[in-house]
Amino acid sequence: DLSENTLLSGGVTYQEDDPRGPMWGGLPVWFSDGTKTNWSKNITTSADWTRWNVKYTNLFADLTHKFNDNWSAKLSYSHGKRDANSKLLYVSGSVDKNTGLGLSPYASAYDLEVEQDNASLQLNGSFDL
Repeated sequence: DLSENTLLSGGVTYQEDDPRGPMWGGLPVWFSDGTKTNWSKNITTSADWTRWNVKYTNLFADLTHKFNDNWSAKLSYSHGKRDANSKLLYVSGSVDKNTGLGLSPYASAYDLEVEQDNASLQLNGSFDL
């Protein structure tokens, strides 16, 4: 508390994920002849070289002031950053039940750094018209 009527709060969140061999997307539900697939629960189309390394950082702060019983204001600010380095493999298509053929691979690799700032001001209160 900065005063009896003013509160300053803030914090930081951080998350880092670096799965190796992640599966990106899913497998088709239907074979090319229209019958339902029966994939094992542990089947994957992932390759050993795939990864999805992502780091998220978010800093945030709120300043709230109560003017009286009817009016208050809140100023909010946040700064977010996302860094990613990924190599992914996705398959799509329609699988032939007898041959197992029909899926096509799509490989993707990217480096990403995104930052975003957000600010808002809220004024809350009541008045008579």
